[in-house]
Amino acid sequence: MAGCTKIFMFIFIINSVFVNAQSSISNPHGDQLDIACEVCHITSDWRDVPRHKFNHDQVGFSIDGEHKYVECIDCHNTLVFNDVGTACADCHTDFHKAELGNQCESCHTAHSWENRDQVFKEHNKTNFPLVGVHANLDCESCHIAEQQRQYANLSIECQSCHLDDYMNTLSPEHQKAGFNLDCNNCHQPSATTWKADTYVHSILFPLTGGHGNLDCEACHLNNKLESIPKECVSCHRQDYDNVVYPDHVENNFDFDCTICHNINAWSPADFDHNKTEFPLTGAHISIDCTLCHTNGFENAPTDCFACHDLDYNNTTDPNHNAANFPNSCEDCHSTSAWVPASWDHDEQFFPIFSGKHREEWDLCSDCHVDANDFKQFECINCHEHRQSEMDDKHKEEKDYVWESQACYTCHPNGSD
Repeated sequence: MAGCTKIFMFIFIINSVFVNAQSSISNPHGDQLDIACEVCHITSDWRDVPRHKFNHDQVGFSIDGEHKYVECIDCHNTLVFNDVGTACADCHTDFHKAELGNQCESCHTAHSWENRDQVFKEHNKTNFPLVGVHANLDCESCHIAEQQRQYANLSIECQSCHLDDYMNTLSPEHQKAGFNLDCNNCHQPSATTWKADTYVHSILFPLTGGHGNLDCEACHLNNKLESIPKECVSCHRQDYDNVVYPDHVENNFDFDCTICHNINAWSPADFDHNKTEFPLTGAHISIDCTLCHTNGFENAPTDCFACHDLDYNNTTDPNHNAANFPNSCEDCHSTSAWVPASWDHDEQFFPIFSGKHREEWDLCSDCHVDANDFKQFECINCHEHRQSEMDDKHKEEKDYVWESQACYTCHPNGSD
């Protein structure tokens, strides 16, 4: 109906002009309009004016965008065409209340009022550039309610929009903790989420390793953010009490967790046994702590026999206990393995792994016939020669006797 009314009004005006033109030679569109009639009118019907036949560019106001679809009379309310404004505000209500000046084209185009890309570009020239999540918001998210929309002198303080976020945050509870209302202390405008905080924890307790992914309240209980202890046990006492392998409480372990643990993970522990009086070498590296620390971790014995008494007592070749071997296991054994022993029989006593006696025996008892005394040995039990022969062969030897100890005295290397 509104469109029809405008058309009727325009026809009425044209008819009036036509009647008046018969009695006057003045231009009904104003004496200053120096344009030939046929530019807009046709001879068959003076009232038939083809829509937009007139090239509006020649008067300095191009008809483009949405302007192409409006009726002439929407802007030209009288036939005096020069009596019309060319500023946007002459036709369009300024919802910004002149706060942003009269250059509507700074943000809008004739194609659409919703030219958001250009709006953002202009906005970035202000004291509040649109970055991060702010770049994806509708203008109305901050410039609230069209009838009271404010664009100039709008507060750029975070709390002006985010006070509810501040009040409703529970991890940590900002209000109870007395956090500053300046969100920029911990959050960045360029971030896409509140979780992307930039708060730098005190250099006295940097949040690295396993501490880097924790919620604040995991350590700051009851939103207590200041003056909390930095000692491990203040947060990890329950971990300390619940460990059963090894039992920290029973063994009276130090509360300084860093002696064995690091901030990357609670397990595995990285206690450096090599810094103690008993470095772990050989087979000792891979055994469980409790195999040696059967009675706790303090003042644990470091001598072999304390752990290997059963090995000592159960060995039968040779029988250590019967032979009254010393308890210093390291004399014959190493930490690499209990067997074979590293007893150097050749170097210290008599060559049985080299020379003529190599592979001529099977057991220690072949020579050491007295299991209770390894200082005793027999030579004549193995050698296939008669005493009479040896007596004859050694008749020129002074102090010769048919006895194993005498053999060793003259033949300490087992040679002729």
